[in-house]
This record gives sequence, structure tokens and C-alpha cells, in this order.
Amino acid sequence: MKDSYYEITYKELLNLRDNKEYILIDIRPRYEYEKGHIQGALSVPQYELINSYNRLNKKKTYIFICQRGRNSRDVAITLMKYGYNTINLYKGMEAVDEYEEESN
Repeated sequence: MKDSYYEITYKELLNLRDNKEYILIDIRPRYEYEKGHIQGALSVPQYELINSYNRLNKKKTYIFICQRGRNSRDVAITLMKYGYNTINLYKGMEAVDEYEEESN
């Protein structure tokens, strides 16, 4: 079982995007996801994930995303304690916005 909490930046995530070992899960409400999300991220709102996390494969690594990185951090830490391989996107979608602003 993994016993340490791990975060990555959006720039680090961009380097992993094509890696099939990682599954991106956006835990924001669907209406927020539909306004904009990271390409390839699955929409599994936090309230749904709480009731269905046992369907996740413990052999996979999940990267959790929310708006500011706080809720996804809590989800990542909780699931890590249950033996899942989890990573949090540091600063969540705000990091994406910051990266895009810097790139323009």
C-alpha cells in the first residue's frame, strides 16, 4: 500500500497525458466539468465517487482534479488510505488557467 501523499503540477501532468497508466478523474460537479475540463479526464463528481470508489481498480493510478486542488487532495488522501494509487493535481483547474495565461 502506498503510504505517502503525492501531488503534481499541471506542467507535470502534461508530460503524463499520453501515459495510459494514469486515469484522470475530475470530481467537480458535472456543470463545472462541462464548462471546461482537461482533455481525457473522466467526470465522476465527488458525491458519486464516494458511493462507487470500490469500483476503481487498485492496480491503476488515479489523478484527481477539482477547481482549486483542495477537494481532490482530500479524495486522493482518503483513497490512498484504502490502498489506491492516487495523485492530486496541485491547484486543480486554477493551475490550468494559470498555465494557459502564462503561455499566451
